[in-house]
Amino acid sequence: MSIMRVDLGELKQITNTKKRLGENADYKFVIMKQDGKEIGFMFTDRELEAPRRRAEIQREDAPKKRNFWQRVFKKRK
Repeated sequence: MSIMRVDLGELKQITNTKKRLGENADYKFVIMKQDGKEIGFMFTDRELEAPRRRAEIQREDAPKKRNFWQRVFKKRK
């Protein structure tokens, strides 16, 4: 079995290896920075649905994705 690697901000589907009654078979895992620390988060599909809908409705408030050159030179707007 290989160890899964994940980049900061990359959402990966993982399998619940010790599933108990009532638990999901899989989860979404992401590492994000919070207060300068890298922290792992696990979500169900249902838990991700509300923020996805909010992002669709309030598009004007969402930051735009950086282009290639902005990522190369670490430029943030």
